[in-house]
Amino acid sequence: MKITVIWDLILDKDIYTKKKHNKEWAFYCWNEETQLYYAGWAGLVADNLATMWHDVTLLTSWNLDGFKDKILMSQNIKLVNVEPEENKHPCVKNRVIDADSNNTIVRYDWDDTTIPGKFSGKYWRNADAVVIADYNKGTITKELVDRLPKENLFVDTKPCHMDWYKWISFLKCNKDEFEKYAKWKTLF
Repeated sequence: MKITVIWDLILDKDIYTKKKHNKEWAFYCWNEETQLYYAGWAGLVADNLATMWHDVTLLTSWNLDGFKDKILMSQNIKLVNVEPEENKHPCVKNRVIDADSNNTIVRYDWDDTTIPGKFSGKYWRNADAVVIADYNKGTITKELVDRLPKENLFVDTKPCHMDWYKWISFLKCNKDEFEKYAKWKTLF
């Protein structure tokens, strides 16, 4: 089955470090050993679909220069970078990890939410199904949603965009997101 995944891109960056005691200070220093990048959010969805032997195309409009060759993904996933804007880079969840214990020391994030979706129908025309991962980061717009096929569309969205998807095949949200949406709907 051919599946196209359109997503808000986040990179999970794991920075593995080794602890070194600093005799001048009362704390440890951490020396960086390795960096690994994973496609988070919908990248995980695409990875799961690819492990079930589907032919998966992953679309994003983020600028992946410097990242594309570093992202660890299944071989069955084709990553398509659609009209990236030069200075717009993906959101990154940075985790500093103690390589000896595999414990996270600290996590810090970098977000850029200003990318509009620029996808044309040619990217999903031959797909058997389309998966949308809308995490309210700017890639998925109402205009884009209105151009999507009306059949075999699967959506994971945040409550603020649920009204965009009234006609879809399948909507995924967790209990907390559904309750927030239900409360918001009763107010208006």
